[in-house]
Amino acid sequence: MTRYTIIICVFSAVALLTASHETAANDGNLEAIKNNFKERYADVLQLKKSGKIGETRQGLLEPLNADHRRDAEVKRVVEDENKDRRLLYKLAAEKNKTTPQTVAERYYFRRLRKAEPTEYFKIRSGEWQQKREIVGAVK
Repeated sequence: MTRYTIIICVFSAVALLTASHETAANDGNLEAIKNNFKERYADVLQLKKSGKIGETRQGLLEPLNADHRRDAEVKRVVEDENKDRRLLYKLAAEKNKTTPQTVAERYYFRRLRKAEPTEYFKIRSGEWQQKREIVGAVK
């Protein structure tokens, strides 16, 4: 997945949320989320490329193994990213009258379609697979 593809996805999601009449508090949250995603992007990308983290069906990042879970940098990036993702999913769900879980799963499949073949995704069985191994993954 190219850097610009991810940035476009994030900004598209944020743009959808801000298109309606959001409260001032939500606008501030969205702007902060957008900035946080942008600031963390290089770290997230590097950790994905190195095979340390992957995407879960809950729309969150997760370390791939115990060694990576103990790594302080991996832990920090994953926790910060997931905190902002949860807030984004909540705001998107409120806007679209659905659940945060539904929004998160949609983002999971969007990320799967746009991912590089070597990026990891947790499949329904709980196993980690690279995109190229997932049957039916859309390029």
